Amino acid sequence: MKTYTVREIKPVLLSQKYGYIALFNQEGKQIIPFNSNRITAEKRLIEIEARLASVGLKDGFYILKGKNSLAGGTIPDEFTIIKGKPETSLPLSEDRQPLEIIKTVSPDVLTYDNALKLSIECERLKLENESLKKEVLNLEKQIQEMEEDAETLAEESPNTSLMENAQSFLSNAMGFIAPLLDKHFELKSQALGLKAVELELKMNSQQRKPPEEQPTQTRQENNYIQAFIMQYKEHPTIYEELANLYNTAKNEDEFLLSLKDYNTDFYNACLNGK
Repeated sequence: MKTYTVREIKPVLLSQKYGYIALFNQEGKQIIPFNSNRITAEKRLIEIEARLASVGLKDGFYILKGKNSLAGGTIPDEFTIIKGKPETSLPLSEDRQPLEIIKTVSPDVLTYDNALKLSIECERLKLENESLKKEVLNLEKQIQEMEEDAETLAEESPNTSLMENAQSFLSNAMGFIAPLLDKHFELKSQALGLKAVELELKMNSQQRKPPEEQPTQTRQENNYIQAFIMQYKEHPTIYEELANLYNTAKNEDEFLLSLKDYNTDFYNACLNGK
């Protein structure tokens, strides 16, 4: 088998005008792959020359392959390059076959339906993760506030064990505090609903009897006061306060007086609706 030095092989390759060249070792293992369309064969040859001249590449026999197409069925021409003083002799057999690299890709990855399902599942997990992060941050903030309160109490008391017990209690209490808060707000909402029903029944039944001497004027006052209160029905706290003022007042004048003490802006707004 004919062998070439690096200097001898260069004019041979240039005369053949190969479009793609690569370098392999004696066992057929790739060292420098075939150049792509963006890299010329001349540039790849310069890279191969530099690699063969490198001290890091041990002496031996190397295979330089050249071809004019990157198609899978194209069989390249092979040239044996000798570098330095090889410790082993070149094998007599020329039956070496290039190792074909087979890339296996799961068919599921290539289907549009599976890709869409994975994308949707990924977005769902992202949203769920963000929601859980917010819950964790809220709980951590509550625990921190409670621990700060416990430390404040401990500073006022010389008993160290009291602070430790308080902190331990606060940390363990988070497991049942959240459900209790939920129950509290649920009951609060029900109480506000009952207040609204009570006020509506009271308004509908006309429990406040107007003076006989001014029936038309008092009815108008009832109407504008009731309308004023009902517009805050979507704001439970304000609505409850106004309902309490209305229910405890003996007449409109007493209600307006109580409303003025409660909030002058509300008082003026109520009179403007008269």
